[in-house]
Amino acid sequence: MMRKIRPIIVSSFVAVALVACNQPTEEVDQEVEQIEPEKLNDEVEDEEPEPEESEQPVEEEKEEEEKKEGDEGIGHHHDLPYEWSGSFEFKEGTYTLELPKNEFGDESMLIAFILENSNITDLEHHAAHILEADVDDVSQSSAFEAMSEYGYNLILNSNGSSSFTFTIATSGIYKIFTEHVAEEFDLSIVNEASEVVQVENPQEYEGHGHSHGHDHDHDHDEDE
Repeated sequence: MMRKIRPIIVSSFVAVALVACNQPTEEVDQEVEQIEPEKLNDEVEDEEPEPEESEQPVEEEKEEEEKKEGDEGIGHHHDLPYEWSGSFEFKEGTYTLELPKNEFGDESMLIAFILENSNITDLEHHAAHILEADVDDVSQSSAFEAMSEYGYNLILNSNGSSSFTFTIATSGIYKIFTEHVAEEFDLSIVNEASEVVQVENPQEYEGHGHSHGHDHDHDHDEDE
């Protein structure tokens, strides 16, 4: 009888021991399962892409450069692309730019139109940028629309008079800038009624580095 009971008792102890050993393992497994998702979440948060650097400093730098350029005005343009400017009051309609002579035999002349009542404060500085950019050629046989803040390259008759027809779509006072001095061409503008549009505040500029064609050195004081 005792021999039968002894194996039973031993088996009971073994079963109890196995249960005791298994219990911590299950608890550890549960703890690991709880920790692993938290660790995974932390890793995902750590791998979030870094925010892109703000472009604000670049924009601020650009604004500072524009402000500096504006403060300098036309001073940073070593050679101005124009020699003359004048203000004309235009109503909507068609006009003729007349150049009855060509003192130095120039083959072309840059011209820019800027509406004075626009938001532009430094017209001379803005005109320099307009005429330094690429502009369209205009021949005498074609009319063009004179738009504010646009420049044109007039193809001249180097041996005599030239005339160009242009239209104005927006009425107002326009500041016209020309590559050469108006007096060299006896420049005038007439309306559809053949009335001369009077020029206001004509002004000549120095520092124009171009030379007139045919080896003429441009000097307004050379007439003796």
